[in-house]
Amino acid sequence: MKKTSCLICRCQIKSINQCIQVSPHLQNLLDQLPIKCFVCGDSQLKRIDFNDHINKACPKINVLCSAADIKCPWTRTREELEKHIPTCKFAPLRSILAQMISENEQLNIKYEQLNIENEQLKFKNEQLYSEKQQLYIRKQQLYIQKQQLGLIKEQIMKNN
Repeated sequence: MKKTSCLICRCQIKSINQCIQVSPHLQNLLDQLPIKCFVCGDSQLKRIDFNDHINKACPKINVLCSAADIKCPWTRTREELEKHIPTCKFAPLRSILAQMISENEQLNIKYEQLNIENEQLKFKNEQLYSEKQQLYIRKQQLYIQKQQLGLIKEQIMKNN
């Protein structure tokens, strides 16, 4: 593991918490220092421009095709991207693929909503079935009570 030391005092830095915020003036001076890109070797960069260089300009950094959002699997260096774009098989299909991807995403959302609704209906169905079973049992109990009352009525009629 490479040991990092402070550019100001040369002390070994073990944690970012050890670092002290530098003054804005010193920060501006540091930002103007020339640095070399560790990817492409460009040594004409200023420290402040390094992130933009890596994210937007470095020719040797790996990038995705501009049609990656419509599933182009191409990934190579930024300098190769210019050669790929005219031959990309996905780019001419952008409008139709983008529409299909969007529709597919909407269908997936609808599917999930219907799946949730289906689960809720299954639960409600189970509740209704349980209620039906309870009502059937109650009906049987009432039928038995009706028969018993009928027998009691007959006995009363015989006794009178």
